[in-house]
Amino acid sequence: MSGDGVAELLRRHETGDRVDGGGPVRGIAVTVHPDAEAVANAVGWLDPWQRRLVRFHGRSGTRPDWLPLVPAMVAVKRPSEARGRYRHVTAERWEFVPTRSELAKRYVLRGQSLFDARGQRRIVEDERGFHFRSFGDGRRQVQVKWCPLEPAHSDADIVEANTDYAGWHAGMTELLERIGGWSLRDHVLTGFSVPATPWEYNP
Repeated sequence: MSGDGVAELLRRHETGDRVDGGGPVRGIAVTVHPDAEAVANAVGWLDPWQRRLVRFHGRSGTRPDWLPLVPAMVAVKRPSEARGRYRHVTAERWEFVPTRSELAKRYVLRGQSLFDARGQRRIVEDERGFHFRSFGDGRRQVQVKWCPLEPAHSDADIVEANTDYAGWHAGMTELLERIGGWSLRDHVLTGFSVPATPWEYNP
């Protein structure tokens, strides 16, 4: 017997579950449902890393996440000491734009009035809220701001997630084939219709 719990940990590692140590009741034979025994035997044939995935998701009733090969682009965020954990990163630059007199000429050429329905100067109203700066030669610039984008997931994240998914799927497929080759007493296999490579349909 191990007094430090090492033997208990080894048993948990071998079985993939907690062993309570209760043991059988004297005089009553231990019975394991033959279908459960068949599944346990089939799982035992899987590679260790596939066995881990199949057991984990089997217990939780889930499947591994997968990621598209072309990640979505999201706004760049960085840690912040301000309220909230993260803040969007912003970038800015100055761009040259037409002068107001040049814009007025364009309005007239298009047959548009220089005044809106409320009698306000259209150009002034259209430019409200923008930040401009002018130069001595009459040219002017407007300040443009935007949030830079970056991939939502790195290439390493995509490879890791999809490798786990593919391993889990291969393990489930092998499990189905092995159990299907044996006759279950009280259960019926209904098949396994989960796609093997979903990222090929959602690249």
